Amino acid sequence: MNPSQLLDLLKAATGLTTDYQIHKKLGFSQTGVSNWRTDRSYPKNDVLIKFAEILDMNAGVLMLYSLARREKNEKAKAELNLLLDAIANAKFDDSFIAKDEKEAFELEKISSAPAKYSLENHTLNMMW
Repeated sequence: MNPSQLLDLLKAATGLTTDYQIHKKLGFSQTGVSNWRTDRSYPKNDVLIKFAEILDMNAGVLMLYSLARREKNEKAKAELNLLLDAIANAKFDDSFIAKDEKEAFELEKISSAPAKYSLENHTLNMMW
């Protein structure tokens, strides 16, 4: 994501229509906004954190874009871009939960469900 794309996202999220309004209303320097619009520089991390708050997104993702853009080593840049692509295409469901956490969640669901059978008078033998 280029800095100019970030500015466009900010405009959409805030209802602002010009870069000048972004500069004035959000308190960023006019030079900074101009440099971002022309993709001459990428916002610093403290600015990216503000962007993330406005856009309601994870600041770390914006920082990864910044890191990838500034990276000089082509192999490192390619690896960062692969990571960003994976994040962009990730499914955020329970597939990223650790197996132990899934099992604990399933046990919790079972224990809170109405019981079909009473185990009071039965002994369970478990093999370890």
